[in-house]
Amino acid sequence: MQQGAMDLFGYASVMAMGMGRATDGSVAALHVISELVTAVACFAAALGIAWYARHRQSMADEYRRVAVLLVTFAVACGVTRIVDLTLVWFPFFWLVGLLEAFTAATTLVAAVALWPKLPGLIALPSSHDLLEANRRLATEETARSDLVVRLQKLNDELEHRVAERTAELAEAKQRFEMALLGSNIAMAQQDRDLRYVWVHNPPEGLSSEMIVGRKALDFMPKVTEQIPDGAKTRVLDTGLPERVEVSMHLERGTRWYDERIEPVVRDGDVVGVVSVAIDITSHKRYEQHLRSLLRELTHRSKNLLAVVQGLARQTAESVDTMPEFTQRFGARLQALSGAHELLVRRSWQGVELQDLVLLEIESDLPPVADRVGISGVREILGPEAAQNIALGLHELMTNALTYGALSTSGGRVDISWDRIRIGDVDLLELRWWESGGPTVTEPNRRGFGRMLIERLVPRAIEGTSELVFAPEGLRWTLRFPIDRLVVDA
Repeated sequence: MQQGAMDLFGYASVMAMGMGRATDGSVAALHVISELVTAVACFAAALGIAWYARHRQSMADEYRRVAVLLVTFAVACGVTRIVDLTLVWFPFFWLVGLLEAFTAATTLVAAVALWPKLPGLIALPSSHDLLEANRRLATEETARSDLVVRLQKLNDELEHRVAERTAELAEAKQRFEMALLGSNIAMAQQDRDLRYVWVHNPPEGLSSEMIVGRKALDFMPKVTEQIPDGAKTRVLDTGLPERVEVSMHLERGTRWYDERIEPVVRDGDVVGVVSVAIDITSHKRYEQHLRSLLRELTHRSKNLLAVVQGLARQTAESVDTMPEFTQRFGARLQALSGAHELLVRRSWQGVELQDLVLLEIESDLPPVADRVGISGVREILGPEAAQNIALGLHELMTNALTYGALSTSGGRVDISWDRIRIGDVDLLELRWWESGGPTVTEPNRRGFGRMLIERLVPRAIEGTSELVFAPEGLRWTLRFPIDRLVVDA
């Protein structure tokens, strides 16, 4: 067997080495050195390929397998060279043949595995390519850094603009809230289901927490809720604004609102409504007060016309000539007009009794006003009482100037009033006392003035009248219930 291996693999080589040893020792030494160097080179190459494959982290698995084959091939070559050197001393030719066969097989497998990979290996970048790529990357990095700087500047500018706009919006919102805070305007937004999503400055008695997320029926009476919700449904259907007037019954009473409803449109679709409600309660109350005043004015005008008509008729019956009628009727109208003027000054809420007395003194008795005494606490007469007492005082002063105490230089009139109680009834007593004038006797004829003082005035205010013709001076006492007075207005 040994002989056959020698014949097949290494006989020629062995013979050549033997011949070389026999003929020239220097050639054999050169051969040993070259084989040794080749073996070391093979092992170094194997070690280099193994180190590269181990530290090249991004190497694909198929290239890593080729690297293993190349390492195996290089190690096999190196071992073959070493074994071949031992033949000089140990002629194991069959071992050399096996190693060379293994090396040849490894070489073949490595070549077959490596050949398809050559295009990929060729495509791998060279050092020049890597340098060029690094240069391009550096250029791109510089450009990218410049771009980052520009983007940062743009971002800073954008943030500055956003901050400015945010500040402007905050200021506008603050002005908006301040403008509405002290106003009677409420604003709200609802979605298509008429559920509140936003409320500002809600009506008194309500809060945003009570409204947002709920429907009107959840916190409004049903009758109140139906009016605006019906209009809001139409706005959602038509996209056209509407305006309604609605009353809301709250804890502190009924409030009236003029509500304007506008659609909220997004991308051409109506997605909700915005309502602006203005509290018009004061206007409503003013209208009601005005209507009440008009009704009262109509009623008082009718009463006044009736009084004027009665004055005209009674005055006409008590005089004989037209000039006398004109003088007496005009004076009585003037007294009535003076009472009305005082009523107008106090918005028809009543007249102070003292002002009414002073008015008659200033208009009828300027020369003798210092001979008229006035005393009494502050009392305010209602409109009906003021008109009738003014007529009564006018008749008494006219009589005093013509026939009574003020017709002489020594006469005097004292007018006083206070509250009294008769039984269980509280009354106001008004007194007219004359003194120092001519002796008084009761007249035989009852004129309109006397009838006015004794009957018409007390009847109009549900009181009583007592007229006494005492010799020392005329005395008149008028008593009427204090409900004809009014609280200080």
